[in-house]
Amino acid sequence: RDSAYGAVLQGMLGEYQIRIPDEKTGKETWKKVYGLKAFSPIADGFYYEDFDDFGTSRSYGYSRRHLGHDLMTSVGSPVIAVESGTVEALGWNQYGGWRIGIRSFDNQRYYYYAHLRKDAPFASNLHVGATVTAGDVIGYTGQTGYSLRENTNNIDTPHLHLGMQLIFDEDAKDNPTQIWIDLYSITKLLSSHRSTVVRQNDGQYQRKYPFSEGNYYLNELQANTAITHENQIELPILMYHSMLKDPVKQSQYIVSPDLFEKDLQYIRKKGYTPVFMKEVIDYVNGTGFLPKKPIVLSFDDGYYNNYYYAFPLLKKYNMKAVISIVGKLSDDFSQTPDENPSYAHLTWDDILEMHLSGCWEIQNHSYNCHSFDHRNGVSQTTSESKESYAKFLSSDVWHLQNKIAYVTGVAPNTFTYPFGAFSENTDEVLREIGFQATLSCTEGISVIKRGDPDCLYRLKRHLRPPDKSPEEFFKFLK
Repeated sequence: RDSAYGAVLQGMLGEYQIRIPDEKTGKETWKKVYGLKAFSPIADGFYYEDFDDFGTSRSYGYSRRHLGHDLMTSVGSPVIAVESGTVEALGWNQYGGWRIGIRSFDNQRYYYYAHLRKDAPFASNLHVGATVTAGDVIGYTGQTGYSLRENTNNIDTPHLHLGMQLIFDEDAKDNPTQIWIDLYSITKLLSSHRSTVVRQNDGQYQRKYPFSEGNYYLNELQANTAITHENQIELPILMYHSMLKDPVKQSQYIVSPDLFEKDLQYIRKKGYTPVFMKEVIDYVNGTGFLPKKPIVLSFDDGYYNNYYYAFPLLKKYNMKAVISIVGKLSDDFSQTPDENPSYAHLTWDDILEMHLSGCWEIQNHSYNCHSFDHRNGVSQTTSESKESYAKFLSSDVWHLQNKIAYVTGVAPNTFTYPFGAFSENTDEVLREIGFQATLSCTEGISVIKRGDPDCLYRLKRHLRPPDKSPEEFFKFLK
């Protein structure tokens, strides 16, 4: 019990500095304080009501207990980071609507802020991988959620859903043994420590008084994941396929889970931060940021062993990956489930779980073109006209786009060419569908540039062989 109390409270008390007006002169000066350094989740000056609703029943999707605390307020109230940490999840969830997930720097607490405002849910500088300081404005309250369709208001009463998960074992973060805390008493305590905010010319709010805390975890994290301000950077992309333990079965496209874990350890040691393709696209479009040393971990084909072996390792190391699935294979294995890691593919239930975890970004690898029947992947045949090819490719790819959007609530933004094959007209069709990036099988590192969306097509990757140590394989990393 003592360890549970410590896990809840240790990030909320301690020494910090805040720059506030001097009582005598009125001039802002830094003041060193020891005490409550966590903040109320609703900004000062914005009214809210709450009651102890933890454990009450919920029925949308399935019958379950309410594992959070609701604070009723008006739409647009600034949402405040309770504790300093790293943004792990940012985007749409069919239950929580627009939501933010922030992990404390010691990795023991995960804060979940949900049902944020339609159209403009987040603070403009927020992105996955960003560090936030307790008291920062991170978003705005709203009514979104309870819908597979993104940006939908289906919550009757505007409110903030605040959750806190304790994480003693990384493997338990996303399984039935996860531990969520009743925050009613804690929010009462925090109501005495609310962040003062000011409205900017663009309508966004920012905290008024700068705040700093002596935090070893923060200093270490900022050193490793500082945001790049360069207008162009090299983007290494790793390419994995299947993953099996049996050395006899390992081949050009099959690596061991142990080797994958060593890869994760190595890229962390070298200071690289795995990112999603959405973050890459946002960087190029000028609407987001990337860490100084980004890297993409990509998985092709949607093997079940990616779920079985790679998923727990991503959670263990708090990393993320991109997986491109073949729709027909997921349909087949959803109809006749089979969890044999040697050959099975992901079911749609697996895919939804992976998406909701925040560890995986689901991308399109064609619905049924992962074969050499009469064409090489999605490439155009010699006897095919441009019009008939466009019709064929659009039909196949849209089939999977719609299915992924239906299951996860998010349509893929990146297409991965099966076998790395494409034709002169392929990208034109994919652009019309709405893809903003494509992944090739060409070996190498691509350079991405702000303001140059064309640089996101036919991105190069490095295929991970099973017979090289991380030190041998990663010679291309700086």
